[in-house]
Amino acid sequence: MQVSKAQQVQSQNGGMLAQRPVFQQLVKPVLTLALSLLTGFSALAMAATPNLPDEFKQDAKGRMVLLDFYSAFCGTCQMMEPHVKALAARVNHDVLLERVDLGQQSGAKYLDLFSVEGTPTYVLFDPQGKPIYRMGDMITPVVLERQVLRLTGQLKSVSLPATFSLPTPASTPENPLGQMILLSFESQSCPECQSMTPYLDGFELAGKQGLHVVHLNMDTPEGKQLMDRWAIKTLPAYMLLDNSQKNTSTDARPELFRISGKMDPKALWEVIRMFGDAGV
Repeated sequence: MQVSKAQQVQSQNGGMLAQRPVFQQLVKPVLTLALSLLTGFSALAMAATPNLPDEFKQDAKGRMVLLDFYSAFCGTCQMMEPHVKALAARVNHDVLLERVDLGQQSGAKYLDLFSVEGTPTYVLFDPQGKPIYRMGDMITPVVLERQVLRLTGQLKSVSLPATFSLPTPASTPENPLGQMILLSFESQSCPECQSMTPYLDGFELAGKQGLHVVHLNMDTPEGKQLMDRWAIKTLPAYMLLDNSQKNTSTDARPELFRISGKMDPKALWEVIRMFGDAGV
C-alpha cells in the first residue's frame, strides 16, 4: 500500500498533522498552472533587473540600497511615502533609501533601464549592488517592511516544537518563491479549513519545492498547545516562516506574517508571492 505524503509527515509530527482529503484531479493541474504562471512573471521581472547604477553606490558605503521609484501624481506613492521613510530610518545602519522621481528629468532615464511599468516600484540591492528583491504597485507597507527586515536579518523568530519535521534550510533558492514554510492551523469542525486544502496544495506545487505547506490538526492536544503558545484564537490560521539558511537556527524560523479567519485563496497567495519574490 502506498503511503501518502500527509501520512508520512503525520507519523513524523506525532499525529498533529491534519489529514488532507483526496486532491481533486481536475482542480490540481489548473491551480498549479495558474499559480506557476504568476510566479513566472515575477521571476522574469527580477531577471530583467540590472545591477545598481554606479551613481548610487558612493553614498551606500557598503550598505544595501533600496530604490523607491515614484511620481508626484501617484496616490499609492503618497500613501507609501511615510511608511517607506519610517522603515528607512529604522534600518538606516543596513539600508540606504534612494527615492527616484520618475517625473523629473534626472529620474526619467531609469524608466527604461529598470523597465518600470507602474509606480511605486521598489528594488532592493545587496551591498555588492545585485538586485535581491523587487515589487510593484501591489505591495503593502507591511509586506515591504517585513521583506526588508527579512533580508537584513532583523525579523523576530518563533521557536518550533522538537517534534516538527521541517525541510532542511536551503542556502540558495532555486525558484522565485525562495525557501518558505506555510503552517496551516486546521480543525475537522472548520468548513473553511477544509475548503482551503486544495488551494494550499496548489500553492505548494506551484512553489516547486520552494514553499512547504504543513497542515496542523488543532483537534489534538499538541495542536491545542500550539494555539495557546502562539495566541491563535480563530481558525483557519496561517503562519509563513522563512526557511532560508542565513536566517535560520536549528529550532526557530523568522516569522514573515500570520493571519487568521476566513481567507480568500487568491489574496493569501498574493501575500505569499510578495514575500517569495525575494531571491534570498
